[in-house]
Amino acid sequence: MTQPKYHSLFELVSLIDEPNQVAILRFINANRAVLQEACGSSHNHQAWKGGWWDHITEVMNIAVVLYPVLNALRPLPFTLSDALLVLFMHDIEKPWKYEEKDGVRVHRTGMETKAKHQQFRMQVAGSWDITLADEHVNGIKYAEGELDDYTPRHRVMGPLASFVHMCDVSSACLWPNHPLAEDDPWQSARRIAYTPEPVRDARPAVSEAVQSARRTEKPPGDCGVGCGCGFCN
Repeated sequence: MTQPKYHSLFELVSLIDEPNQVAILRFINANRAVLQEACGSSHNHQAWKGGWWDHITEVMNIAVVLYPVLNALRPLPFTLSDALLVLFMHDIEKPWKYEEKDGVRVHRTGMETKAKHQQFRMQVAGSWDITLADEHVNGIKYAEGELDDYTPRHRVMGPLASFVHMCDVSSACLWPNHPLAEDDPWQSARRIAYTPEPVRDARPAVSEAVQSARRTEKPPGDCGVGCGCGFCN
C-alpha cells in the first residue's frame, strides 16, 4: 500500500477555505517563534519542545487521510476545510497555557479550566478575524470529548466534533510519541525541531494576496492571564 503524503503545516493550512486561510497564516507568522517552541502537552503527548506544532500537523494529516475514506462510505455533513480549521484551533491556547515552576510545567494562573481554555480560543479567533460557525465552535470545544458536559439525554458533540475527536485521540493516545525525530514509519513525517532547513522554505507557492498577509502584527490589549499574548482587548 502506498503511503499518503505527510503534509507540512503550511500545506495543510492552504487547504482551509478563505478568508480563514489568510487569517491563520497571519496568526502563524506573527507568533511563529512561540508556536514552534511550545510543547504539545505537559507530559501525556507530544510533550517535547515543538510538540504543539507537531501535534497540530499530525492531527491535520490524519484528517486528510480519514476524511475521504469516511465520506466515501457515508457523506459527511462538513467539509475537509471545516475539519482542518477546527483541528488547527482546538489547542491554540497551549503555547500560552504553561509556565515552568521549580522545573515542573504547570498551568498559568487563569488557564486552569477547560472553560478558560475555550474562552482563550474564542478570543484568538476574534482578534485574528478567524470566522467560526456554530459547528466549528462545538468542534473546538469538544475535540477532547464531551467530558463533564456528557448527558444521556442528548448528544452534545456534533458530527464535526466527533470527527475531530477521532483525529485528536489518534495523535494524543494512539501515537503520542509521533512524529519521531528520525525515521518515522510515516514517510516524510518529522518533528519541527528536526527540520534541516528553515520552515519558511517548506511553504507551498501561494498567491501574492496570501504572501502580503504574512506580516508581523499583534493587536493591543492583554488576555488577563499574564502571558503577554495580546490577543484580547
